[in-house]
Amino acid sequence: MKRWLVPIALLAVTLAGRGQDASPFQAYDVFIDAGDSALAVYQVEIRASKGALVTGVEGGVAPFAQAPYYDPAALQGGRIVIGAFTKNQNVPRGRVRVARLHMMEENGAATYTVKVIAAAGPDGEKTPAKIELARVGEKR
Repeated sequence: MKRWLVPIALLAVTLAGRGQDASPFQAYDVFIDAGDSALAVYQVEIRASKGALVTGVEGGVAPFAQAPYYDPAALQGGRIVIGAFTKNQNVPRGRVRVARLHMMEENGAATYTVKVIAAAGPDGEKTPAKIELARVGEKR
């Protein structure tokens, strides 16, 4: 047996024992709602309960379609700070999906704490904003 096949086989056995609906891997969309204000830059912090690890970070929708900036070392812990900006003058208002986080939840569904560290419009003026973390596939 090739050396790389062993971890894959162990993962398959682990997932098979959990049942089809009990995958430890979940995706969460990160939404920022700036209301009537324009959103050109943001920075947010997401903390997960013990037993949850960030396994990947994707971008959201234009103009935040590219993956946000983050510290790759943070992928090993239960806390991540992500942020992005755009120079585009056509910036979104209201609720916009800025990122998607991929998580591994070892002990079932984890709990998350989210907060906006900074949000601003294209002029650099602070923008009041709310953050929401929504599990992908759940109806809202």
